[in-house]
Amino acid sequence: MDAGADAGESGHLSGAAEGRREAGRRLAAGQARADDVSHNATVRPGFRERVEAVMAARGREPVLAVRLSDSRMGFDVEGRRVDGTVVGGQYGTAIWRGLGRLAGAGLRVAAYVAAGGGGRVGPFDRPVQVRGPAGALALPAADAIGEARGAWLALTPSRAAVVDTGPTFLDPADAPEPQVVWEAGRHDRPEVHLGKHLVTWPDGSSLEFVPHDPTEARYVRGFHQPPNTIRWPGTP
Repeated sequence: MDAGADAGESGHLSGAAEGRREAGRRLAAGQARADDVSHNATVRPGFRERVEAVMAARGREPVLAVRLSDSRMGFDVEGRRVDGTVVGGQYGTAIWRGLGRLAGAGLRVAAYVAAGGGGRVGPFDRPVQVRGPAGALALPAADAIGEARGAWLALTPSRAAVVDTGPTFLDPADAPEPQVVWEAGRHDRPEVHLGKHLVTWPDGSSLEFVPHDPTEARYVRGFHQPPNTIRWPGTP
């Protein structure tokens, strides 16, 4: 094969590779648009701003608000069952809480389908992991997330909080006022590793938080500056 034929063959292969890359980019862009449609149906615009306003009123600092997954958390903590209930305690409260979450999950699925979404919504998964010794410092935050009907992790340079807005598939105008259900201030704020979605406490306990959906995860990535710096909203 002469040099001209080699060059032609190389150009053909290069063009085919570029075509595959372009097809991949189009597929990724289409998936992102579908994710955004689902997100806007289940996390209605306006809720994030309500969380930010509540936290901003407690101190003049930038606020990063992350809508958390509604999937149930898995625990690996001495004295707790895997579902987070206390060993030796009663299941009644947990059962009613689980039924409430199941009903909420059904409504979220309806909102998702109405928006043209599909696929699996995972109310029975346990992707958020809580680990630590008995009486772990992570437990108050984890319990607050587990009891919330619409949990947000709200972060500022000096504070961390869990805020409950109620279900975010509703119209924000009809939703209850957001409530801060757990908060740690400057002296007891845990360490947050945004890139790893991990919150850690001095006793070694930890909480791995899971963003609500791929669109929320993409939102979080936009504020992560490696190796472990948060680029706060509204700052250069």
